[in-house]
Amino acid sequence: MLQHDNARPHVARICTQFLEAENIPVLAWPAYSPDMSPTEHVWDALHRRIRPRVPGPANIQQLLFFIYFFTLTSFRTNNI
Repeated sequence: MLQHDNARPHVARICTQFLEAENIPVLAWPAYSPDMSPTEHVWDALHRRIRPRVPGPANIQQLLFFIYFFTLTSFRTNNI
């Protein structure tokens, strides 16, 4: 299942034809609704936790470590 924001590139004929050909279902979604998007909430939470770090991640490996660390911390905090 795919969720996108109905931006023009996402709903272009070539994209919709590809998704149909590959049998990928698309979630119906309003044109612009970041407040309803779980993905946007995740990005916002990561941004708020990683951005204030000094020094911030200097490379992809450090960024992935921060993402892993904060995700694990959140799951433990929320008993998930």
